[in-house]
Amino acid sequence: MSAVANFDVYQLKVSLRRISPMIWRRLLVPEEMTLYALHRTIQIAFGWEDYHLHAFNLHGRHYGTTWTGERHRDAAGREVTLADLQLRVHQRIRYEYDFGDLWEHEIRVEAKHEREGGKVYPVCIAGARAGPPEDIGGPLGYMALVDRIRFGDIDRLLHGYEEETDDDDPLRTFKPERFSRREVNAALKLEFSELTKG
Repeated sequence: MSAVANFDVYQLKVSLRRISPMIWRRLLVPEEMTLYALHRTIQIAFGWEDYHLHAFNLHGRHYGTTWTGERHRDAAGREVTLADLQLRVHQRIRYEYDFGDLWEHEIRVEAKHEREGGKVYPVCIAGARAGPPEDIGGPLGYMALVDRIRFGDIDRLLHGYEEETDDDDPLRTFKPERFSRREVNAALKLEFSELTKG
């Protein structure tokens, strides 16, 4: 084993701000990952549908998008990778999704690890609670949804969204405490196997 380790996998803790109890995911991502691929990883990990614009903020720099699917590029037109950002342990990055609902995520670099041979990245290694449904009205709308579910009064909340709802309505069937690392990793594997084919 060499004296100098090859640190090429970041351990990130991504948590939603302004929500309690905390909704979070712990991810292992390779340093060659692009910012766009990190965006897709977070979308999948939290169950978002990638309907809206997003932005990263770090080092006093803003990496935003003007249309969904847009890539983050440097001045030379090359896609920005995590390695380009020279991330340090304990560093914090802000990731915003849906500027209407304004979901703010804090990304904290917890550690750097040497890549394990044969391991597929990105991977989710831990997390808690379901990501909020899309277009629910941000943290306040989410907390209202959780309260209505808790008190069995979901119909009153749904009335403002659509005239008729059924038992399969995503808001009616939403379970705030549900989180499946296995399902997240299956979705990540599918997403990134498709990207590598393309």
